[in-house]
Amino acid sequence: MMRALALAAALAMSPETSAEKATEGLASKTAPEIAPKTAANLAPKAPASIVTRHPKPKATPTANPKARFQASPRASLPAARVDAAAPRFVDAKTPRQTAAIVDEIARAQGDFTSRLVQASERFLGTPYRLDPLGEGPGAQDADPLLRFDAVDCMTLVETVIALAERGAPEALESRLTAIRYASETPDAAPAFESRHHFFTAQWVPAMRQRGKLRDITAEIATQANAPDLAVRHVKDISRESWRKRTSGRRFDLPLNRVPLGRHELAFIPIDRVNDIAARLKSGTLFALVREDRPLSPFLVTHIGFVIQRDGKTWLRHAARDIYGQVVDEELWHYTRRAARYRKWRVLGMQFFALQEGTTAPQALWDNGRNDGAIPLSDIPGSALNIAAE
Repeated sequence: MMRALALAAALAMSPETSAEKATEGLASKTAPEIAPKTAANLAPKAPASIVTRHPKPKATPTANPKARFQASPRASLPAARVDAAAPRFVDAKTPRQTAAIVDEIARAQGDFTSRLVQASERFLGTPYRLDPLGEGPGAQDADPLLRFDAVDCMTLVETVIALAERGAPEALESRLTAIRYASETPDAAPAFESRHHFFTAQWVPAMRQRGKLRDITAEIATQANAPDLAVRHVKDISRESWRKRTSGRRFDLPLNRVPLGRHELAFIPIDRVNDIAARLKSGTLFALVREDRPLSPFLVTHIGFVIQRDGKTWLRHAARDIYGQVVDEELWHYTRRAARYRKWRVLGMQFFALQEGTTAPQALWDNGRNDGAIPLSDIPGSALNIAAE
């Protein structure tokens, strides 16, 4: 009870602001799902309760340039559901109630995967908001380091992982910070430039180094007796392509923080994903892979969890466009939507097994070098061991 009260006090003092990070983009056909913040959109907003159910309305249409990326939960949920067996964060009306849910998750039994599934279920129905987390008051991005009233696809996954890790509720913010940031020293304060802004080029290598993530895409293809089903995909980020980039220009990063180099992955083609659905376990992390755009630093534009429920395969994710909230969406429905995307073609899906690993962040970036990329072939335990060309 004391831990819950302590966390409730911390939550009550946390400011609520309204920038967000990831956009879904499948229906809108305008923006990638994992997209960075603009400098013009990083000013602090008026504080409100951290458990407010809906985003605070803006005073004027121009108050937040990213307002169009905020969504109110829809009543209609085609091929989706938001019901949960336990109290959800969206049901909490006070910081004390939110803290009680966090404490229940901390006391949950079972292995890490089981706790991932339980923790993610508490976010069903949580409103979608673009880039809700930052580095706190006074920082370049003044959004709070931790919140439960709104998520995007990236912050949903990161917060769920932090909740599922063993540890005191009071240390939740520290665990989340360790997931979201690279660090030159163990006690370094979170900073915008050290955040893992790019899923493939930064976030995945960091999680691998800490033993928290393993690419199982090729394994799944092999288990299905179709090893050729896993298609290799490469993203090269050079100084020239970074300078000329047509997306990701919202980042103003020191060159030694730019993920220069070759970044490799494998994916299951979008029209074959349903064929391997039964091989996907609950708690598996999925990532939506797009075709390469040479002047874009992005390959993956949406992430979430696979859930096996009631004899069906679902994707638990923060969905902006047709749901406006965290939902369990049937896999067949999501892949059908993704396959219809034309302006930035969806190639397929990548899959990862998550595990508890270590808590301390890794110093992935050496100040004396500018090629921070870690080739997939150099990472121990990778399911896809492809030598760089």
